[in-house]
Parts: sequence; C-alpha cells; structure tokens
Amino acid sequence: MNDPKRDEIEKRFNGIIIFFYCLLILSLPISIALVESLAGFVIFFFCIKKIFLCVHAIKSKNSPGAAELIVSFLRPKDQFLNIVIGLYICMVFASVLLSQFRSESLVAFIAKLLEGYFLYFCFVDCVKTRNQIRLFISVFVGAVFVMAADGIVQYFVKVDFLRQLPLVDHRVSATLRHANDFGAYLIVFIPMVFGLMALSLRKGSLTIKEWGIGNYFLSKAMLITTFALMLTCLGLTFSRGSWVGFWFAMIVFVAVTRKYFISVFLVSLLFLAVFLPFLMKYRDVSFITDSVNLTREYGHIEQTPENLSKLTQLDRDRVAGAHRFNLGMGRFGFWEEATELIKKYPFFGSGLNTYSKLTTGYAHNCYLQMAGETGIIGLIMFLGLMAVLFWRSIRAFNSLKDPFLETVLAGALAGLAGFLLQSFFDTTLYSVQLGNLMWIIMGFIVAGPRTVRLS
Repeated sequence: MNDPKRDEIEKRFNGIIIFFYCLLILSLPISIALVESLAGFVIFFFCIKKIFLCVHAIKSKNSPGAAELIVSFLRPKDQFLNIVIGLYICMVFASVLLSQFRSESLVAFIAKLLEGYFLYFCFVDCVKTRNQIRLFISVFVGAVFVMAADGIVQYFVKVDFLRQLPLVDHRVSATLRHANDFGAYLIVFIPMVFGLMALSLRKGSLTIKEWGIGNYFLSKAMLITTFALMLTCLGLTFSRGSWVGFWFAMIVFVAVTRKYFISVFLVSLLFLAVFLPFLMKYRDVSFITDSVNLTREYGHIEQTPENLSKLTQLDRDRVAGAHRFNLGMGRFGFWEEATELIKKYPFFGSGLNTYSKLTTGYAHNCYLQMAGETGIIGLIMFLGLMAVLFWRSIRAFNSLKDPFLETVLAGALAGLAGFLLQSFFDTTLYSVQLGNLMWIIMGFIVAGPRTVRLS
C-alpha cells in the first residue's frame, strides 16, 4: 500500500544517512576518531529514522503490532545474509560470555563488531537507487584518488600532505598506520577502478554515460590516472601480502567477468617487473625470505654441531637467522603461538579482544587470531558468512543485464576477495578503519543488484 508520508520520512532520513556515509568513506583512511564519530552519526540517524517510521505507523493505524515493529527495526528486509550474520554474532557473543577478560570483550563486541554490522545494516537499508550507487562509486574513486596522490607525495617529499606522516623504510603508508594497511585499502578498490577504466575504454561503450557520469567525475582520464596512482602506491608499499592479495583480486575479477584476461596478465607482469627489484633493494626481502643477503651468505651452512663449532658466536647467530628467515617469511613463530592458544580454547576461544593479553601480540594472520579469540566455531561462522555472500552475489551477478553494474559488482567482489586473502598474512581485520571498510563494501555488494530490481 502506497504511503506518501512514510516515503517522505524515509527519503529525508536516508539523505542524511547517506551524507554521513560519504563523509565516513572520505575520512576512513585518515582518522580513527573521525571514523568512530561519523559511524556514530550514521547509526544515530538510522535509529531516529526507524523511530519516526514506527510512530508514523502507529499514528496512521497501520501498525502491524509492537513485536513486528521491533523485528523490522532490527532486520534488513529481504536480505540473504540475515540468518548467517545473526548466527555469527551469536557465536561471537558466546565467546564474550566465556571470555577470560569479559569487560574488554564486551567493549570490543559493541564498539567493533556491532558497529561494523550496523554500518552494513544501514547501507543495505538506505541504498535503493541507481543514483545512490552512482554517488558511492564517485565517492569511492574520489577517496582512493586522494589517498593515492597522498602516497605519491609521501614517497617523493618524505611526508604525506594530509597528516604529515613520514615515509618509513622507503614504504608508502599515506595516512594509515602502516604500509601493509595502505596496501589492504588499495586492494579493495583496484579491481573496481580497473573494470571501470576498461569499460570506459571499450570502443562504442555508452554505459558510463548511461549512468549519467560520462564526462563528470569518472571520466576516462580520471580513471586512468587513479588506476596508475593506485598501482604505483601499491608497489611502493612493498607489502608482500598486499601484492599477493592484489593478484588474487585480479584473478577473481577475471573469473567473475570472464573478460580482460590479457589486460590483467600484462598489468600484473609489468607490476612484478617494476617493483620486485625494489623490494629486494629497499627491504632486503623476497617472497620466500626475510633477508636476501643473510640467506645468500649463510643459508647454505647446515646447523650441525660440527659446523657450528667452527664458527664465532656472531656467525652462529647469523646462520640461525638465515635458516629462520627461510621459513614462512618470519611469521611461523606468531602462527605457532596462535595455534597454542587455539588448542587451549578450541571451541569458543579466549574471548573477543583478548589475544594480545594472552600472547606476545598479534598473530599476523587474522583467521588464526579469530580462531584464538572466538574459537574454531566462530571462525567457521565468519568463513561461512563470506562464502554465502560470494555465492549469492555471483548468482546475482549472472542475472544482471547492466554492463556498468556488472563491472562495479565484480570489482567489489574481487576487491573484497583480495582483502580477505591479504588478511591471512596480517592484522587487517583488526584495524578499526579497515574492518569498517569491509562491512561497508559488503553492504555495497548486497545493495547494488537490488537497485536493478527496484528501478
């Protein structure tokens, strides 16, 4: 039944919420404090919108009942992730109740997990039209363009222009706390920008103009420049995990779209040829060792008592270091520690946000750390959530007839896939900024195909 008053309330509040979402996306890589504040505004106005809608339903005598109103308040309509996200949150809450540090776990549950979920929830609930999708694409590309430009300035000037953060060890980080985080941020958007660039360059392609952004923000020159800056910054992070995530993301993009194989192959080959020598020069690492020079000089010496007895103590340490650096890029020690914690608390974990209290720090593998904190069950639920998201989104992709939206959705899926793989080597999911970005991209992936059905 048509209700103009209800539609007007929803439209007005959705406009306010989307405004704060755009500010959140722009400020996300710059400031944790801004991220927390703007996320709070998004959630606050979303709650106010729901209250106004409930009051209107009661006044207009169209109320379905108190219980049903509460359910509609807490659940996005017609979304396939509802059940699996609910199960995941319940399993994490169980780990909070059984936590070794309950108060810390409860704070993390509310301030991190529920905040991320509500950012997803609000996005899916508010974004319903092509114009809104178009706006977010423009904001995504605009934000990543500024960050990539900031990274280039940081490399040459030795300090970024947004926060005056210095260049550390020749590795670009822009405004994020570490080069690995910057690499993860770039991975999310590289496939999308690549797809839009390739689409805009196709002879006779009108899809960009059909969406009303042909010669405005996402022009060909803007897309080409943004992609070149992003790829350069990714290389200058010298983050091996991010590079692997980038290649995986591009493979997923090709697999989903069934296009651009040669272009992706050439871009990846050029990237490797340009940046791999600098990786060895500036970081003294390769993809299999953490010290190229040390391994070259001492890696051939076997650690036998006879051999070690002939060496000085300094050379013994170097031999030990060479063999250690040859194993797992220096992360095996962290992973072994995480495995021990999982063995101690296998089912529900030690509790959310307790890992650093029970070990020497981070696991440098988000999935091992997740299993340590929320148990193997919590990890399985998270992986199940991602599996359902990709499965259903690929099904939705195959039913789309809009080349522009196909490209955007495939790019978002590929970027998320690369981001998740990079998380295997780092602490990405435990970053406030990047964790919230993941939930926003999930909302974008779910909301995108729906705009076709509603238009």
